[in-house]
Amino acid sequence: MEKKDVIWLSWDRHRRTVELSQSIGAPLRVIRCSRFGWPHPWWLLAKWWALAKTFWHLWFHNYRIVLVQNPSLLLTTAACLLKPFKGYAVVQDLHSYFAWRFDQPRGLREVMYKILTLFCLRHANLTIVTNEALKNMIDGLGGRGFVLQDCIPQPLAGRTVLRGPLNIVFVCTYSADEPVTEVLEAARLVGRDATVYVTGKRRKKSPACVPYNVVLTDYLAEQDYWSLLNSCDAVMVLTTREHTLLCGAYEAIALSKPLILSDTKALRAYFSKGVVYTDNNRHGLVEAIRRAGRERENLAKDIAELSQELETAWAGRRAELKEILHKFTNSDEPVSAWRPLAISGRRS
Repeated sequence: MEKKDVIWLSWDRHRRTVELSQSIGAPLRVIRCSRFGWPHPWWLLAKWWALAKTFWHLWFHNYRIVLVQNPSLLLTTAACLLKPFKGYAVVQDLHSYFAWRFDQPRGLREVMYKILTLFCLRHANLTIVTNEALKNMIDGLGGRGFVLQDCIPQPLAGRTVLRGPLNIVFVCTYSADEPVTEVLEAARLVGRDATVYVTGKRRKKSPACVPYNVVLTDYLAEQDYWSLLNSCDAVMVLTTREHTLLCGAYEAIALSKPLILSDTKALRAYFSKGVVYTDNNRHGLVEAIRRAGRERENLAKDIAELSQELETAWAGRRAELKEILHKFTNSDEPVSAWRPLAISGRRS
């Protein structure tokens, strides 16, 4: 692809977006949007300003392919609305959260989200997701899905001194799907046998009282974060939601660290070795921590093997995606003829 043929637009600088755009040779343009969340008074104004800049950029530039990061849904909607006027193909990289309440939206905001999501799925030429279940869902809704997980990141070097006989890093953002309370209860039961480091910027709802063997790291600079992961015995990444692959799991694999993961179908299907799966309750977490400690050497070897397998599989999927994009940029047919594009059914 020549640079004039393709652009990747995003309203935020996600790591996945940066890495994927670089890997397929698509120049990335980040249109900065407000970091304030709903219902902050500046939120709506910032969204409209980003939307106006997006329309302006797409209208006054000519591309064969516009790739967009979804979120933002408004960004993707803008790209799809201008598609028939500008004659480009739209490829969206869609976050897994679109499926969480899609069948039963609650309230006007979620109903509008569903309507716009369906519009984008059916007007985008391709929708990239991270697992086969989401692809099947998109295909069933009238879209065209393609599976491409995150690539294994390149870690930063460095180590730090940790205090426990067994050190577990719980990669956490204090999101609603992370069982933080259960992790703290499990750490209390484990006692002196392990120290649990909980990452993530502390918020108002973050725990105020924690066991003596838990360290809340608060926000860490990237170098300090990688040093912590590189020095621990195992990495724990948890979610109560299905269809979700977790960034912390990729980071652990990059360092060949044993993993403790929630027992979901999506996680089991992709992270197939070097992992201790657990229920998101204190008793399951206690057993998972102890098992990770007992089997850390064998788990680390399995994770190193898994890393090689995933990198090989990912390179193959990326090559398939680049071939599809190449067809877009070299086709003399109108965009309307690109929708029935044949895509390999090979599973990732």
